[in-house]
Amino acid sequence: MSNKIKNRFFPGDEWLYYKIYCGYKVSDVLLTEIIKPFTEKLIKENYIKKWYFIRFNDPNYHIRFRLELTDKKNIGHIIHEFNNLLQEYIESKSVWSLQIDCYDREIERYGLNTMELAEEVFFNDSIEITNFLAGSKNEDTEIISESKPIFSLKLIDLYLTHFELSDSQKLSFMERLRDSFYKEFDINKDNKKQIEKVYNNHKESIYKQLLDTNNSIINTAIKKNIDKILKVTKQELTPENNVTYLISSFIHMSLNRLYYSNNRIHELVCYDVLWKFYKSKVSRNLQNQH
Repeated sequence: MSNKIKNRFFPGDEWLYYKIYCGYKVSDVLLTEIIKPFTEKLIKENYIKKWYFIRFNDPNYHIRFRLELTDKKNIGHIIHEFNNLLQEYIESKSVWSLQIDCYDREIERYGLNTMELAEEVFFNDSIEITNFLAGSKNEDTEIISESKPIFSLKLIDLYLTHFELSDSQKLSFMERLRDSFYKEFDINKDNKKQIEKVYNNHKESIYKQLLDTNNSIINTAIKKNIDKILKVTKQELTPENNVTYLISSFIHMSLNRLYYSNNRIHELVCYDVLWKFYKSKVSRNLQNQH
């Protein structure tokens, strides 16, 4: 992989970067009813190679939507098409600002030789999340309240599995993340009891869903991306801390895409619940060995 990786893209370069300012609930409508079909069409017609989104507050909530063009000459066509799709949302003030900006790659975070592979992960993760959001809208509202948390647990487990972590490694990984979030939120005994209650209320469902391999998320595209990243990190003898940081960044960004509010709280609960799950699984594995 080339060391001459481009760090910054201006409007008109290979990456087109939108900031779409809107309400929380409108953002999910835009993702499922506008961005999902729009990007599917652009890929099919070979206008873009990939795309991804993240949710952000600066301090105002917005979607950051990035598209990698196959040919810079087509930027006018893509902007025109997207403007048409958003017109009614802008006129009704559901989208109250639409901006095009420079895209600065987070090379320090994702690594020089793994940055482009990381963008592939973001792309396939964005597809996975928008497909889930689009599917969950058709379900019973009671199901949605549980299916999103369950889906997020399965998503985290998918990343840990694809990065080749054993159950005991998954346990220590979750413990580190959970402990750092406990500190961040200054979690006390009452908070811990609340999280314990969430876990106990859904324990049966959590175990059933996470242990059922027929029900796990199958995303061969993400697996292929991560396999390539692992190949690079092994060739470069990347320190374990850097790989760990990479995994936690992917998981954090994935949960960011899934939830439109209280993301850090959702992360904390996910990490705590998975820590309990892995702890139980590891101890049962040990018992079975004796």
